[in-house]
Amino acid sequence: MSVLSKYKKVRKKLRKTLKKLEKRAPKVPVSSVLSKYKKTEQGLKKLVSAVKAPTLGVLSKYKKVRKEFKEKPEAPVSLLVPTGIPGLDEVIGGGFPEKSVIIFAGSVGTGKTILSARYIYEGATRFGEKGLYVCLSETKEKFLRNMRRFGWNFERLEKTGKVSVLGLATAREVELQSNLNVIMREINEQKPQRVVIDPLTAMTNAMETRVDARFLTHVLYKFLENANCTAILTAEIPMGSDFIGAGVEEFIADGVFVLKRAENAGRMVRKLEIVKLRGAEIEEPRHLFTLLGGSQIIYKRDEAIEKLNEFLE
Repeated sequence: MSVLSKYKKVRKKLRKTLKKLEKRAPKVPVSSVLSKYKKTEQGLKKLVSAVKAPTLGVLSKYKKVRKEFKEKPEAPVSLLVPTGIPGLDEVIGGGFPEKSVIIFAGSVGTGKTILSARYIYEGATRFGEKGLYVCLSETKEKFLRNMRRFGWNFERLEKTGKVSVLGLATAREVELQSNLNVIMREINEQKPQRVVIDPLTAMTNAMETRVDARFLTHVLYKFLENANCTAILTAEIPMGSDFIGAGVEEFIADGVFVLKRAENAGRMVRKLEIVKLRGAEIEEPRHLFTLLGGSQIIYKRDEAIEKLNEFLE
């Protein structure tokens, strides 16, 4: 039952209870406090508590909570989905917005698959959230083998029903519709809270025209938006290009993270730039990170050089 439906049910009960008290307290403005309660989940809990209390105690609870809201109104709570990637949640304010679609973009070898896989793995092992990982550029067997290098046993998670991995590698448009149907069916049937499609570019590049690729991206985005999941789509940025995939992903997505790697003083340095993340206040959009040690640790810039040197020594 959703919070809104619970609220409506409790509000109906509370109205009945308050009507019985109208003769004793005719000046209590019932509608005003209900409108304030409607905005917060905490208010809902207080409503439940009030309804379960004895009739004579409802009015006193009601007045106390009304005074509390009047003195200090509570803002609606924004729900976030922690990524589980060490350091990333800290720099983005706690996690991705719930039910958002995030783009991880970068050229080959920048770490898109590793970061995305950790998002699914941590969701299942630490937060108890079911995940779906869709491989579009490599086989399922190769993906599972690569993940074992980091100590991530996706096979065990599949056996326990916490994660599903789909291998749908293809480069032909004729197979595209079939794969898209499989993805949508799996999401509808399994109802995962976390989804990764890696890479989306494998689907858009199979389309004959850029217009078709953009249409496909819009369709997939709208589907994920209504699927009650928080999704990551990885996208390739060709060397020397400023465009992500079909050139439309960064405009329709809720968040865009660009991964890069460059040589600095003879050492390979990995960079992450937060291009946008709706609803989040990003103090510093650029950070350094490493894939060494089997973990994806992102550091604030003032700590990055020191930590990076520790890994490289």
